[in-house]
Amino acid sequence: MNKLFNFFRKTLKRADVIITILLLALIALLVWFIVTGFSQSVIIVSIGIASISALFAAFSSFANLLQAFETRKQRENQERPYVTAHFDGGTNGIIYFIIRNYGTSPALRVRINFDPIPIDRQNRPLNQVSLFAHPISFLPPDKTLRQLIDVGYRFLAEDRPKKFVIRTTYESIFQERFTEEFEDDLSYLVQANVPAKSVEEVLSDIDNQLKELIKTIKSTTKLGSVMVETPEMQNSRLQKESGTRNP
Repeated sequence: MNKLFNFFRKTLKRADVIITILLLALIALLVWFIVTGFSQSVIIVSIGIASISALFAAFSSFANLLQAFETRKQRENQERPYVTAHFDGGTNGIIYFIIRNYGTSPALRVRINFDPIPIDRQNRPLNQVSLFAHPISFLPPDKTLRQLIDVGYRFLAEDRPKKFVIRTTYESIFQERFTEEFEDDLSYLVQANVPAKSVEEVLSDIDNQLKELIKTIKSTTKLGSVMVETPEMQNSRLQKESGTRNP
């Protein structure tokens, strides 16, 4: 059906040239008839040519109508909203969901649906979060909405889904309805999100670093490069130094 429509549209684009040539031929034929005179057969031929000319004129009118329709469609496409919705993995290991209108006109009644339904950091299905449970009534051009989902290592755990079909529906100011659907595969982020350390692990790291520091100090003390003394030893040393200075 689309091939037939495209062929018909291309033919109509050439209709003006065909009609112009046909009209010039018709004018030349009429001039010849006036010079040579008319007969019964000539009149029949003239009527046939006039009928064909009228048919091509109708085609030309339809071509102009189609061109006007395409011009309007192009203008509406340039002024329509383009809403994208997808998961985004930040450099800090956090997973966000981004909704943005890349178009030049507002998007109305934006709805987001998931399959399967993701679970956020508070163990809530996303379709119960207000941003997704209710339509976004008005999304201006170049406007971005960002929803925090979860830390990557937990959201993309082994027992969690990695692929989500995201279906976005919205309307333009011309009351046109648009639907965008694609599969967002987050498998590439599985190893990009390192699990955060717990409090116990952080304290254990500090303890290990202190132990290493003590070992380093003790090793330098044996070499005589560092002297470690108690407060009593320090007072005794200062008294001796003071006595040698004041005999």
